[in-house]
Amino acid sequence: MVSRECWRKQGAASLLIDWGVKKAREDGVPAYLEASVTGKPVYEKAGFREVGEHVPWDMRPHGIPVVFNIAKMAYIPESDFVKHPHK
Repeated sequence: MVSRECWRKQGAASLLIDWGVKKAREDGVPAYLEASVTGKPVYEKAGFREVGEHVPWDMRPHGIPVVFNIAKMAYIPESDFVKHPHK
């Protein structure tokens, strides 16, 4: 999910993220996403935590002279499975 700079800080992304976290919590399942360095704090605020190492996303083959560092992030709701994974 990407927002143009002029539309940022108006809550649209947070509404979608909160909906996804709510669904994961209701279903007792984890949620996974990959975030840019810029987007990472938005997801952390919603309860996501970084898992693993950053992954480079090289846009040069597509004619864009940039390599993004992408953070792998997960939201793991409190559930019986998380509390007792070997049940």
